Amino acid sequence: MVVLPDANLLIYAYDERSDVHGRAKSWLEAVMVRDQVILTWQTIMAFIRIMTSSRGAAPLHIDDAVEIVEEWLVR
Repeated sequence: MVVLPDANLLIYAYDERSDVHGRAKSWLEAVMVRDQVILTWQTIMAFIRIMTSSRGAAPLHIDDAVEIVEEWLVR
């Protein structure tokens, strides 16, 4: 199966404050192992922009966000 995840789902999977964090993280981990995942540049850039925003309660450092994306792309 080919899966094209939305930026929001990726954000929920890494935002531990989200009410759906656990479900999103479990789903993403299972899909990354089981299926072909396609990530668009728009989705990747939205994840980095939102997760590193200083407006967030616990933003990621840009290096950490890029490392997460690199891990996705290696898979």
